[in-house]
Amino acid sequence: MRMIYISCNVSMLNEIVSLLKKCEVKSYQIVEQASSMNKIGDPRLNNAVWPGYNSLFFINLETEDTYKSLIAELKNYNKTVYMPDEKITVSAWKTDEFFWE
Repeated sequence: MRMIYISCNVSMLNEIVSLLKKCEVKSYQIVEQASSMNKIGDPRLNNAVWPGYNSLFFINLETEDTYKSLIAELKNYNKTVYMPDEKITVSAWKTDEFFWE
């Protein structure tokens, strides 16, 4: 199993949700407002100096095929976005345990 973390400008939230649907990801969590100091683009600290904020996704994938498909889509997304502030940050790692029972 894999856990994927995605951080994006809130303005790109719907596009990321569309990518998840395209890859048939059915289970994920969204954290709506996260302050962010980004490697690329402006900070988003949700204040008067640095307005805006990020949204975070946490996705646990049970199959390697879905993982590979989603990672490929996310990489392609970053290659094709127009503005640096539209790029996403992605991190993935293996999970030892995942349950909801």
